Amino acid sequence: WAEGRKSLRMEYFYRDMRRHHKVLMDGDKPAGGDWNYDAENRAPPKEGLTPPPPTAHPPDAITKAVINMVEKHFPTHMGSTDGFFFAVTRPAALAVLDAFIQDRLPLFGTYQDAMLSDEPWMYHS
Repeated sequence: WAEGRKSLRMEYFYRDMRRHHKVLMDGDKPAGGDWNYDAENRAPPKEGLTPPPPTAHPPDAITKAVINMVEKHFPTHMGSTDGFFFAVTRPAALAVLDAFIQDRLPLFGTYQDAMLSDEPWMYHS
């Protein structure tokens, strides 16, 4: 895909994949008439905007053991396991999905590209 291109942008890759796989296409044109609706996703965060906190799942015994193994065997790994709170079971992942759909998805599109220095998640899942 990248060979011969002057710039590598996700947008161009996305378009090519849609064409190739015939996803969201009406013939050779994008379904709905536009390739994306990014212009609608660029609202700046309003003053006082407080997105909901991410759904946290404290590590259980197995997760704590895996965190310890990662720290032991990969001491110079990129990133940090400090504060790990991600869902690692199906029920926990479904709870995160439900919370995203209810609490974040309604404003995800509006603020999808917005950033606040103290809000790493905003309305993302």
